[in-house]
Amino acid sequence: MLKNGPMLRVLIIALLVHFGESFRNAVSLFFIRDIVGVPTIGAAYFFYFIAGLGAIPFWLWLGRTVGKHKAFMATLITVAAVSSANLFLDYGDYLAFFLLFIVKGFCFGGLQFLPVAMLADVVDVDAARSGGRRAGTYFAFLGFTEKIAIAFGTGFSLNIVGLLGFDPSGGVAASTDAGVLSLRLVYFLGPVFFYGLALKLIWNYPLTPARHARLRARLERRAARLRGAEALAQEP
Repeated sequence: MLKNGPMLRVLIIALLVHFGESFRNAVSLFFIRDIVGVPTIGAAYFFYFIAGLGAIPFWLWLGRTVGKHKAFMATLITVAAVSSANLFLDYGDYLAFFLLFIVKGFCFGGLQFLPVAMLADVVDVDAARSGGRRAGTYFAFLGFTEKIAIAFGTGFSLNIVGLLGFDPSGGVAASTDAGVLSLRLVYFLGPVFFYGLALKLIWNYPLTPARHARLRARLERRAARLRGAEALAQEP
């Protein structure tokens, strides 16, 4: 697996993306409640996930049309832009927040499913080289990488805002100015900074749709030869 260049790249991309996402998600509740002052947080997340589920077919279609890595780039750029806009929200900007939150939810399907679709192509690289099918091992490594990123992203994020003086029980009134500012910046910087690092790796992603098509044709020719050999071996 360490010799599979696209696999290593997908793992690093997943690490950066999930670290950035969890870095922001860890303080999302405090940002919504204390910075924007949204009184119905449950409703916000309800529409967020509805938009995310509804958008999954769109992101999969876009991945087939322009390439999975390019569709993933579009997802990350959109989420980073939404996070940047959130930096300028003030208490009571409910409508602006809900619109931005729904756009972010629309990208949820792309964030979750496009890396998995990219990994499915990476498995074909391994199959062409080794002749085996080790998809389970590859997906297990991806899942482990994502969980490590979520654990560390959450821990770093909460400790930063806590050390700088944000009080989650008392909100803005009980927090220092540095703590409130750190909450804004953490919510903003998670996707912008870490997604930016991931975009550099996705930009020149080597497993393009054309290369993958040639790889699939090679695998199909090999499978046809094996079927022919098995048929000959079974003849009396």
